[in-house]
Amino acid sequence: MKLAICCLVLMLTLRACVAVSASLKLNPKFQYLGVGYNGIENRYLVIFRTGFTKVGADMHFNKLKSTMNIQQGHIPKDNPCASGTIISELIPHDMIYIISCPSEQILRLLLNDNDITRIVQDTVVSTQQCSNINAYTLPNPSSLYWNLDRINQENPNPVDGFYSVLGNGMGVDLYVIDSGIRSQHDEFTNRIDSAGYNFVDGNSSPEDDMPSGHGTLVSGIAAGTNTGVCKMVTIIPFKAIGADGTGSAGDLIAAIRKAIDLKATRNRPAVINISLGTVPYAQLDVAVKSAVKSGIFVSVGAGNFKKLWAKQSPARAPKAFTVASVGKDDNLSWFSNFGAGVDIAAPGEDIYSASNACDNCYTNGYGTSYAAPQVAGVAACYLSVYPTATVPQVEAYLRNGSWKDKIGNIGGGVNPGTPNRILRSNKC
Repeated sequence: MKLAICCLVLMLTLRACVAVSASLKLNPKFQYLGVGYNGIENRYLVIFRTGFTKVGADMHFNKLKSTMNIQQGHIPKDNPCASGTIISELIPHDMIYIISCPSEQILRLLLNDNDITRIVQDTVVSTQQCSNINAYTLPNPSSLYWNLDRINQENPNPVDGFYSVLGNGMGVDLYVIDSGIRSQHDEFTNRIDSAGYNFVDGNSSPEDDMPSGHGTLVSGIAAGTNTGVCKMVTIIPFKAIGADGTGSAGDLIAAIRKAIDLKATRNRPAVINISLGTVPYAQLDVAVKSAVKSGIFVSVGAGNFKKLWAKQSPARAPKAFTVASVGKDDNLSWFSNFGAGVDIAAPGEDIYSASNACDNCYTNGYGTSYAAPQVAGVAACYLSVYPTATVPQVEAYLRNGSWKDKIGNIGGGVNPGTPNRILRSNKC
């Protein structure tokens, strides 16, 4: 350490609680947070370069201590400046010391040392009820991802280009029962499980051959690396819809049953997304009930006929978590089914996601099909934080944590009975 200590001794005074000058804050090696950003006044982390040794660091501070009467020891939590400048013990492996109450001259002296890469103001750490929130900067242009921007903030405008969600989905299985998935798409790298199945053709290849790529789009909304709500969940695609965009209730029921069986053998938290519908069909409703009884959360689109939710299955299933659609203005979408059986609404207009046209192709869509997977994604992320949570607990988290009374066109006879709740991703 090339410290010109002999030249500085006469000018140094160890003053506690000295304000940091504006010029020091401009030093690129100095990171001053300030109290407004939970910075702790007069307490700093001194970070040595990679590969530096404890012996070398100790030599630095031994020289400081002997020349400037700086103490080494524990820094008290309360009134840390009572004893002047104190240097802590070395933090193992990270090559970091903590220094309290240094004068500005000492800070500048350390910043001029080539063996010290940075000095960072310490920051407050407290017990948090939101310790598992994950934050992301949305890709440019962030306007394409307006739905993610919306569900992590209270009001629709102005959006800020950021997205946050409780949990990350690791250790959770997401069963997407749809038209399959483009398995090699960039959005799903290393996250599609081999347990997927093609119920249409009776084989283990659930590739999405539907022209619109419905299943790929839905999967990307729930779980895409960029486009998705829950970015680290395991995707298990079940193909129940053929290339012509149709399937059968029987295949859909078979897919639900297979998910139940896999849940039992894999012993992992699980979520099912069903962005499909048919006429009221009791057997399908019973299958959903069985899935929920087995501990699987089931997210279902309410339907796109501007009718009561009870006009189709599985949206009408009492145990399904039924999702309506809202637009960028927070109004219920012109196409969305509605009514008292709807549990929540989520963005469902102009939703940008993965396309099955190529491995890096994207598209957009409208419909409750694209609202439901956002709910499935939030549920999956929640289960990665609380893996033993029951389905009722997941449902309560979604309902109680939702953005309330934001939907503008509910009430006064409009969309009667529909709960005024919009999905929230980062409630904790």
